[in-house]
Amino acid sequence: MNKYDAYNMEYVRFLVLKFLADTGVRNNTDSIQQHLVDAGYSVNHDAVFEALGWLQNNGLAEIGDYGDFMIAEVTRRGVDVAAGRQHHDGLRRPLGGIITFGA
Repeated sequence: MNKYDAYNMEYVRFLVLKFLADTGVRNNTDSIQQHLVDAGYSVNHDAVFEALGWLQNNGLAEIGDYGDFMIAEVTRRGVDVAAGRQHHDGLRRPLGGIITFGA
């Protein structure tokens, strides 16, 4: 992965985490992918799977793996990171402030 792709993946991971925290419910990979597209990131399912795996490995989300799709839910620590109350390396926050999904 080149430097630009790595930079983008850090932001994609943040967007996934923020979406999970804002919705407060379990989400499947299709809904996560659609919200990334709505945010301007046209990513494939592999990228969504990679982001979710990274979030789980870092204790920010819990994942149920069902083969062709995953179900994800944010952890308490993930909520704190998404809200800006805690920092975590590997996630890039938006420069213009915090974005929200839905309301």
